[in-house]
Amino acid sequence: MAVSNAISTTSFQIHDIINHAIRRCKVAPATLDAEMFEAATHNLYLLTSGLANQGFPLWCLEKLVLGPLKGQAFLTLPIGTVDVQNANLRTVTRPSGTAASSAGGTAANAFDGTLLNACTQTSTNGNISLAYASTTQITSVGVMSYTTQTYALVFEKSIDSGATWSTVYTATSQSYTAGEWVYFGLDQQLSTTTDFRIRETGGATLNIQQLGFGTGPSDQPIARLNRDDYFNFSNKTSEGTPLQYWFDRQRVYPVMNLWPVPNGNFFQVAIIRHRHIMDLGVNTNEIEVPQRWYDAIVWGLASAMAVELPGVPGDIMGYVDARYRRALLEAQTEERDNSPIKYGPNISIYTS
Repeated sequence: MAVSNAISTTSFQIHDIINHAIRRCKVAPATLDAEMFEAATHNLYLLTSGLANQGFPLWCLEKLVLGPLKGQAFLTLPIGTVDVQNANLRTVTRPSGTAASSAGGTAANAFDGTLLNACTQTSTNGNISLAYASTTQITSVGVMSYTTQTYALVFEKSIDSGATWSTVYTATSQSYTAGEWVYFGLDQQLSTTTDFRIRETGGATLNIQQLGFGTGPSDQPIARLNRDDYFNFSNKTSEGTPLQYWFDRQRVYPVMNLWPVPNGNFFQVAIIRHRHIMDLGVNTNEIEVPQRWYDAIVWGLASAMAVELPGVPGDIMGYVDARYRRALLEAQTEERDNSPIKYGPNISIYTS
């Protein structure tokens, strides 16, 4: 017998999930009016949002590198952040080199280590580069725009002193807020380079306050504080190297309260955040869950819709809810990374 020779290529869209969930309630999807279809969409959103209350789905763990400035005690996290799982203070070396700009401006201003100057180019789609005296491995890039603009940047390296360039990373077109760091980790950057540059591709004119081409990252864990310990600090504005934080879970934008407050402009805070599952969007989208979760999601929506659909018998309500609980348990049980666990008993308090 022939097989498809295809794995995980079947498109299972949002309207497919809704149709199957309705059928499991013993209701024909064709009888669904616009109001009930909207209710199904809303319930699917509530279902995926509620998964954040039941641990963290592994696919919703996301690495971010944030850049607090001198005196910035409060580090606002992106919308959709549920919690911070890990936090490290990261330091990098910024190797010096010869700066150049392809479209005017003073290139050295972008690498002078201050926030007093900028490299303001005079034409669109320019680049700003740094040539090193010896081969260097760049593992991170920090970009601080002098004005709020939208850039579509690519990061490129050269191993022949700028004769040819190859793309290392293509950043999504996004807004860069004036005077704020946006950091990018270049995990795939495995080879050394003699020259490194950022290049605009979306038609904007670069106006860059600072660039940080970093190498040799070193991470130090930042300890998490509880609310009482943070509020009992006698001096919450004391400046230094931030090595502790209290996570303030605000409704929309959670905040990391750093302590001590950063005393410099070049600290990096690398975190792994637990975020919400992506919004649904249009009904022809796929839902942002892995294939192993599809059945649990369908049964969960069926359980919710059985309560709202008219005419669903009580025994069907109980049946679909029980099937949902079983499918959810199976999915949650498999939601693991199979990494080894190490236990380190500490008996020092019992020994002299």
